[in-house]
Amino acid sequence: MYFQSYQFLFLFLPFTLICYFLAEKYINKGVGKVVLIMMSFVFYSMFQLSYGIILLSILLLNYGIHYLLCYLKKNRVKKFLFYLGVGGNILLLLYFKYSNFMIENFNQFSGTEIPLFEVILPVGISFITFQQLAFLAETMKAEESKPCPLKDFILYSSFFPYMTSGPITLPVDMLPQLKEKSLGILNWENISQGLGLFSLGLAKKILLADVFGRATQTGFSDVWKLDGLSAIIVMLSYTFQIYFDFSGYSDMAIGIARMFNIQIPENFNNPYKSKNLLEFWERWHMTLTRFLTKYVYIPLGGNRRGQRITYRNTVLVFLISGVWHGANWTFLIWGLLHGVFFIGTKVCLQKINKIPSWIQWFVTFGFLNVTWSIFRSDSLLQALYFFNRFRYFEGFHIQDSVLSAFGGIWQLCFYFVLAFYFSLKVPEAARVVEKKYTGWLPVLILVLLLYTSLLSFSKVSTFVYFQF
Repeated sequence: MYFQSYQFLFLFLPFTLICYFLAEKYINKGVGKVVLIMMSFVFYSMFQLSYGIILLSILLLNYGIHYLLCYLKKNRVKKFLFYLGVGGNILLLLYFKYSNFMIENFNQFSGTEIPLFEVILPVGISFITFQQLAFLAETMKAEESKPCPLKDFILYSSFFPYMTSGPITLPVDMLPQLKEKSLGILNWENISQGLGLFSLGLAKKILLADVFGRATQTGFSDVWKLDGLSAIIVMLSYTFQIYFDFSGYSDMAIGIARMFNIQIPENFNNPYKSKNLLEFWERWHMTLTRFLTKYVYIPLGGNRRGQRITYRNTVLVFLISGVWHGANWTFLIWGLLHGVFFIGTKVCLQKINKIPSWIQWFVTFGFLNVTWSIFRSDSLLQALYFFNRFRYFEGFHIQDSVLSAFGGIWQLCFYFVLAFYFSLKVPEAARVVEKKYTGWLPVLILVLLLYTSLLSFSKVSTFVYFQF
């Protein structure tokens, strides 16, 4: 089930909201959490029934480890159990996402013919795994800890707005809120803000991301037929597709959570405004940056053990970020390039800051476009073919299939002007909604956006980050 579907918007979401608040008000405090857990598993199992079974198994195993960690003293047994839990989660992720990739590469290099596994890849397994790792890490760090109530742990781990594509929510973000007395009390301000966030996110996804997505799909499905200008348009299209798609999902997730009186962290802050890579990674997928900093970079020593170790840790974090996204050499190269240029930017920052701001932005945006194209490519060979097409300019000619994805030349210009304007000038949806605009105009704009998005549901694709 997708957020951008009639069954979610007109059946699942209102039904879940009604049952949740009625259960909290008329049955007993805490029953609403059970409702949310049940509906989250329904939501997840709608993709495939086996997903729900896999998720429940993973959560129960992690809760068992968490429970034991709470009662063990800080000794070798506790450390062993913690590392066993961390290793088990990582091995499961490797099995689901990377087992066939490793077999394929081994077969290719060794000449063997080892058969591939028939692997079920649960939606959002990377996000689920990171949340379990964070939960175990926080349990291990606590001086004195009592086991988290099972109900709260499962809700934290399976809450349907963020479980498939984030934002990556840490225990500190979610668990204290589940203890608040006001959690199950209907709050119309949160409902209206949540609906506003959802509408803006839905518009980003459907009215912008999916249009650019059609051009991207057209270009990358027929790379060798692209001319130079068409290749540039396809490259820019993916840059905007992945931003509006993922940012749109995050806005919808934050909006839905807010309707249930739950605040989850923002994930974007106009990343394409960045003048260098350091700034970009403070603005893009902020919850992933936070997770990797807190649970990988700092435990490895961060920047406290000398320059060489700092550089090693930085590159390692970016490589993990790349590998986390998927089983393909393109993700690894994407992560490596970001790691190397991140270090280069940090070393040369003082000199870079003397360059005019618009040049800094142009170079950064160009680098992002190039690396996103590698990220999007099905293979390194396809990426090389794609960049090779930049040599073949035929004046201002644009391939018909790429042009038709937008509907014509004027529509193409309109969408790119809109994309640049919204990504560079308009604040993220959460900041827009929290300004509490009054009057009929903001309401009318939201209604029109929602109505236009609803009319376009039949053309909607899946979210880019569902594959991760």
